[in-house]
Amino acid sequence: MKKLFFILLGILFSTSSYGQSKNGKAANNWDECVALSQTEFKNSCLGDDREKELLSPHATITNNCDQKIKVVWEYNGKVKPNGNAVTNGTVYIKPNKSKVVYVCNAIANGGTIQVTNVESADSNYTSNSNNNSSWNENTSALSDESKNYIKNSGNYNYESIYEKRRKEAEARKLKYQRESNRQQRLEEQKKLERERMKREFERQDKENVKNYKNAVNKFNNVLEGMARAKENQRKFEERELKRIAEKKRLRKLRWEEEERREKAERKRKEKIKNSKKEFMNTLSDAKIPLSYPNATAYFIIIAKTGEESIKLSKLILYKNSNNQLPYKQDVIKKFKNKYRLNNIYIQGPFTSKALQEREYQNIKGYARSSYIKVGNDINFSYGTKGKAKVNSNTDFWGKKKKTTTKKTKKKDFWN
Repeated sequence: MKKLFFILLGILFSTSSYGQSKNGKAANNWDECVALSQTEFKNSCLGDDREKELLSPHATITNNCDQKIKVVWEYNGKVKPNGNAVTNGTVYIKPNKSKVVYVCNAIANGGTIQVTNVESADSNYTSNSNNNSSWNENTSALSDESKNYIKNSGNYNYESIYEKRRKEAEARKLKYQRESNRQQRLEEQKKLERERMKREFERQDKENVKNYKNAVNKFNNVLEGMARAKENQRKFEERELKRIAEKKRLRKLRWEEEERREKAERKRKEKIKNSKKEFMNTLSDAKIPLSYPNATAYFIIIAKTGEESIKLSKLILYKNSNNQLPYKQDVIKKFKNKYRLNNIYIQGPFTSKALQEREYQNIKGYARSSYIKVGNDINFSYGTKGKAKVNSNTDFWGKKKKTTTKKTKKKDFWN
């Protein structure tokens, strides 16, 4: 009778011809498994911001059944012509899971995403003949009377896909329950250990108190006076209060010391930040005069290589045969091309190399004291020392001169 009971229970779990079920209960068809959200329009999934009317419709399809399903969907709105937009597709959704489907480059608010077909995604469903053969194999061990009773009941199927999945779910649930029980046992053991330690501490405290009282009683008995015992008790309590107060004072001092250190560290970082900013703000750019009394002019070039780093260069300029210094834009251009540096600032001029060196060291020291990283030194010069021979068609720096032609007036009638 027990075997017959379990067989009838299997018949109840497999009454549906296709095996679809929701929360363990049979469903009429696969369409009941699907839940479709409203179609929402978001930014185009292709990232095309040039055409604001193009958006991407999204919708969420949820499988509420206990079996994996195959869902065919389509979008009934308008899409961008010749945009190769996919307006339909097929998704496979596991039990109690959801998937998002979407279309790229669709006309804004032009339509909705709809489900056109739903069917099982599994290929493990058997025909009635296979069911009959499996029924004969699984009922061979029963009596003829039980077989006739089951056959006459009219609808027996072998273990369904749902039953297998139910068993797998029960196995997972059992595994999870075992793990939960194990964790619960560990927590209970920890709790019991904490309670045991608490009881042990209480017992020790009581034992200490008891020993203390016994010691006081013995002391009182020896001295035969309650006054001395009370005085000793008062002194003991006073020492305890002082000890507790001293402990609190030391804890407060440590906390205040940590707060002072943190405050000093914040001030130090703020000082470094302000020093860097102040140094960068003090950088100024000087002009290079064409007329200069000396044959050689000394300058300093400062090149910013970042928000917290610079490079310094000692610049020497020589006069040309016209007794002029070179143009500033030509000097900066040559410097940039040679060293690949930008953000150039020029300081000067200085009348001697000693003054240039002193100011160079002052700038370097000021930069380092302002926590600015200073790169390797660069020595740069422009022009040639001494008077250079100048071609008729080029100037002192080898640039072509502009040729000017004088117009000669024709002689008139009176010469």
